[in-house]
Amino acid sequence: MLQSVEVLPAHRATLRRDVRIGCELTTDAHGARRELLVDLSPRGARVMTDATLAPGEHVLLGFADERLGTRIETLARVAHTAHVAIEKPSIGVEFVALDGDVGDALALRLRHVPPPLPRRRARRELVWIDALVTWEEDLGDRVNVFEVSDALAAIDDDDIAIETLAPVLTGSAPAYRWVC
Repeated sequence: MLQSVEVLPAHRATLRRDVRIGCELTTDAHGARRELLVDLSPRGARVMTDATLAPGEHVLLGFADERLGTRIETLARVAHTAHVAIEKPSIGVEFVALDGDVGDALALRLRHVPPPLPRRRARRELVWIDALVTWEEDLGDRVNVFEVSDALAAIDDDDIAIETLAPVLTGSAPAYRWVC
């Protein structure tokens, strides 16, 4: 049977926040330029720019906003470039020299800022499944129905390594820290 599955985007280490902040982007080739910061997290940012930069190139990024309460200047590495036809081209940068205290303060100030709205739907792929195994779990107040591939259902309980399987089931979310 041909079954469609939703391909989830890669997990991010931190949640991006939707901001519109003027910033100064300084590169070796282009010098200092005024650009627009469109999303921000304690680990990186997305900057709208038409400057041609290669992934791996280092830039100096400076920005300030009333929500942040201070001006932040940090060294950043270009992680990726995006040339979208709908809007101005942008680059994704990863902060490489942001002090831990400044990063914590940035995370604290950004926690009430909403994330950007998704621009596109998740990609769907067709995969071949020989047969589905269905079972119901009656919890009294509700009934859960599970459907899995027969190949997964045939695995013996002792053979399943939960640590290996957990990122698949949780979407690579970080593990909970249990307090005992």
